[in-house]
Amino acid sequence: MSNSDRIQSPLAEKGMRRFFKNNFYCILSFAVPFVIMFTVYAAAGVHPFGSNQILVTDFWHQYYPFLSEMQSKLQQGGSLLYSWNTGLGSNFLAIIAYYCTSPLNFLTILVPKEWLREAVTLFVITKISCAGLFMSVFLKKSYKKNGPELLLFSLGYALCSFMVGYSWNIMWLDGMVFLPLIMLGINKIIDEDNPIFYIVFLAIMLFANYFISYMICIFSVIYFVGLFIYRGNFKIKNILKKILMFSLSSVLAAGLVSFMLIPLAHSLSSISATGDTFPAETSSFSISNYIFNHFTGVNRTVFASDTLPLPNVYPGMLTLVLILLIFMNKKINLKFKIMSLLILTIFFFSFNISSLDFIWHAFHVPNDLPYRYSFIYVFVLISLGYYSILRIKDVNIFIISISFAIIFVLVLLANKLDFENINDTKTIICLALLIIYYLIIVL
Repeated sequence: MSNSDRIQSPLAEKGMRRFFKNNFYCILSFAVPFVIMFTVYAAAGVHPFGSNQILVTDFWHQYYPFLSEMQSKLQQGGSLLYSWNTGLGSNFLAIIAYYCTSPLNFLTILVPKEWLREAVTLFVITKISCAGLFMSVFLKKSYKKNGPELLLFSLGYALCSFMVGYSWNIMWLDGMVFLPLIMLGINKIIDEDNPIFYIVFLAIMLFANYFISYMICIFSVIYFVGLFIYRGNFKIKNILKKILMFSLSSVLAAGLVSFMLIPLAHSLSSISATGDTFPAETSSFSISNYIFNHFTGVNRTVFASDTLPLPNVYPGMLTLVLILLIFMNKKINLKFKIMSLLILTIFFFSFNISSLDFIWHAFHVPNDLPYRYSFIYVFVLISLGYYSILRIKDVNIFIISISFAIIFVLVLLANKLDFENINDTKTIICLALLIIYYLIIVL
């Protein structure tokens, strides 16, 4: 039988149809943000559609030159350990470990040097799209549901305010890409005694960017503990088994990339950032400003010198309404409500208390670009929102109306208190559209 006969066989066609049917919304979760970002860049005149480009600030001064140097070494066979093109020469391993080891970057070996700018632009769009895809995979596998909600919430994750504010930091985007898969791996440890998925994707993330991986590792512990308390079997034997499996899997994942992490740790021990000490204990913002910063129309935070630097946490207005419903839904397990509230509280204090923020940033005071771990909090919000919408039938129209009303009053309150970080008109319009969406679709 020829290859063409195999491809056109009824069994193959049926298998393909089944695959696309089962994964239709996951595929859209990649395709839709890809089209959106491609359209946005084209409309903004980003090269090659105009004279603008995404190579701004440090992307132009640091990331792009480092990628260009790595591309030259890959194409010409140079050493990745050292470079003579940075000052009078320097350890290039430490540079690429932070800036360049995203898996996509190794494809630059196939790209002509004069097309590198176009390649990295495509890489940014692709990473945003992969974040949507992998978020939909996490939600589908975790909650065993396959519907249009997957697309809606994966878009909320892929196009959240963290992405808007920090998308030019191309080396951080891998955190958004691989975070859902790492958390899915923890699900498999707890539910299936299967650590392989977790080990593989944690190792890939540690290789892609050790700094963002550190933040994901902190959250992995929080997520593992929370999920085990919610689902776990509390027999001593089972507790020890799960803790041991999670711990050894984490060590093994690090061991798989130790060829890079060990020399990197030695290099980092001599840089100035490792000498940072705990900052003076301060509170960064009020709880009202923090709440208001979740709404549509908020200004993105890029630099610590911004007018009102708050974490980039906007996840979509529908998500906020649905999270409120979790605590109003009498049929949702009390333990789940407590664990959800506890994790949300941990993030609030982490953002707001300087010493906790210092720990999240690997015991380093960030030079601008604050709250670099806020994408993890967005992941939590999106996950909770999706969990809530799957149980929307458990609450009546009155309770849902109260949730909408609370958000609406908070928007008006933000305007009344002259919250500087928000365009309240956009927020009210967005909330009105959500109410219409609920009336037409959900009811």
